[in-house]
Amino acid sequence: MNRKRVAVTLAVFGLVASACGGSSTADGGTDSTSGDKVAFSDENPYGTDFDPSLRADSEYQIGVSLQQEKANFWKAVKEGSVDAGTRTGALEPVFADGNKDAEKQADDVRKMIEEGYDGIVLGATDSTAAENIVTETAAAGVPVIAVALQVGDPDSYGANAVHPDTIGLVTNDDVALGATAAEFVVPVAAQKGAQLNIVILEGTPGAANTTLRSQGFIDALDDKQIDYLVTASQPGNFAREDGETACAEMLSSDDTIDLIFSQSDEMTVGCVKALEADGRELPIASIGGNEEGIAMVADGSVLGTVCQKPATMGAVATQLMVRHLNGENLAGEVFFYQTPAVTADNLEDCVPEW
Repeated sequence: MNRKRVAVTLAVFGLVASACGGSSTADGGTDSTSGDKVAFSDENPYGTDFDPSLRADSEYQIGVSLQQEKANFWKAVKEGSVDAGTRTGALEPVFADGNKDAEKQADDVRKMIEEGYDGIVLGATDSTAAENIVTETAAAGVPVIAVALQVGDPDSYGANAVHPDTIGLVTNDDVALGATAAEFVVPVAAQKGAQLNIVILEGTPGAANTTLRSQGFIDALDDKQIDYLVTASQPGNFAREDGETACAEMLSSDDTIDLIFSQSDEMTVGCVKALEADGRELPIASIGGNEEGIAMVADGSVLGTVCQKPATMGAVATQLMVRHLNGENLAGEVFFYQTPAVTADNLEDCVPEW
C-alpha cells in the first residue's frame, strides 16, 4: 500500500493549455467556445503519485457528481477524471451536473446509489450541504472521495479536513492559496508606506474554498505585519460576470482602494473590465492559473496569480477511487499538489489546465 500525500511536481507533465472563452458561468470557468481540450501525455501526466500503469481489478462503474459541468474549471476536472478512469480499464466514469444546486446534486447521488455505482467522486456545490449527501452514501456502503472542495464546514471540521463519511479529499490547500496571493501584496505595501486599503472579491458563499482563501490571505498579511484595512468584501461567485458586477459596485462606493484580492482568475477577468470602465488602474492579487489569468499577469493587468490544476485533481481523485476499489486502504487521506505563485518572471511554472 502506498499511503502518502500527493505532491504533484510543478513540471509541465506534457499538458497543453485548454483554451478559454465564451459567456460566464460560475466557480472557476466559462462556457468554452473553442472546443479545445487538455492534451495528456502517457509518462507521469499528473505527478509522482499518479500511476499511468494502474489497472482496475474489475470494470468498476464510478460516478462523478460535479458542482457544474459548464465551467472550464469543472470541465478540466471532468477531462482528468475521464482520462484517469479509462486508463485503468474500468468503465468510463459517468457524470452528473449539479448545476450549482445542492438539492439537485443530492438527487443525482441518490440515483447513483440506486443504480449500484461502485464509488462516487464528489465535487460539492456547497460544503455544508454535502454532509447530508455523504451521510446517505455511507449508509448505503458506497465510498466517496471529495474533489476540489472539502465536505463539511471548515469552521466545524477545520481546513482541508476529510469528512468521516468519505475516504479522501483531493484538493489544493486553499489556505495556502490565499497565503501565496498575499505575497503579491508585499511590494505594493512597501511602495505606499502607509495603510493599504484592500477589497476582497470573494467566491461563492457556502463554499469552503471561499472561507479558506480569505483566511489564508488575512493570516499571511498579519504574519507579514503589513499595515492594511479590508474596507469591503463582496461575493463574485467564481464567475466573471458576477465578478465584474461586484467589483464595479465596490469601485463605485470607494475611491480609496489600493489593492484588490480576487479569489479566482475568472472573477479577475470581470474585475479588470470593471476597472477599465471606471477609468482606474489598481493592482490585483489573484488565484487560478487559468489561460486568461496567466495572460493578464504577462501583460501587467494583474500582479500575480496562484497556479491551480483542476485536471490533475479530477485524475488523481478518480484513480484513488480505483485504488480503493482494488483494495487499498486510503481512508482519511488528504491529497494535495503544489500551487506556485506566478508572476511575470516565472510564467512557465504554470501551464494552464483550464
